Amino acid sequence: MPPPVITPSGDGYRTHRRTPVTIRTLAVVALIAGGATGIVQGAVNQLDQATAQQCLTRDWPAYQHAAHMDFCTSYGYPTN
Repeated sequence: MPPPVITPSGDGYRTHRRTPVTIRTLAVVALIAGGATGIVQGAVNQLDQATAQQCLTRDWPAYQHAAHMDFCTSYGYPTN
């Protein structure tokens, strides 16, 4: 790591490190954040569709029927 740069300022000398943030850097960060958001949104959408399908077909063990029906009705999934 390079040594800190000492530059004069109005109230004496300060040490600081210059970290330039360019438009290109910001664009790359925005692109990565947007991609990650899209991936998460897609996974949540798939999970929601699978849950809706399971509630419609009542695809669960018999001993868990009451808990699953309660879940489906409380979150607004149709159960037929």
